[in-house]
Amino acid sequence: MFSNNLCIKQCSATLIYYYGATCLASCIDGTYLMSDNITCGACSTICALCSLTAANCTKCVGAYLH
Repeated sequence: MFSNNLCIKQCSATLIYYYGATCLASCIDGTYLMSDNITCGACSTICALCSLTAANCTKCVGAYLH
C-alpha cells in the first residue's frame, strides 16, 4: 500500500498484523505490537511474552524472574 509517499505493509482486513513474511490475526506469543501498529517484533530471548518493547517482559522464560 502507498501512503504519504511511503510504501507500507498491508495484509488483509482479517489478518492485519505482519511478522516476517506472514500475515496474522494478532501478534503471536514471543512477539509484541510495534509502534507502527501493524508489525509484530520479536521479544528478547529472556521474555516468553513482552509488551511495548522487546525487553519489556510480561512473562519470563526459564530461570528468569519477572
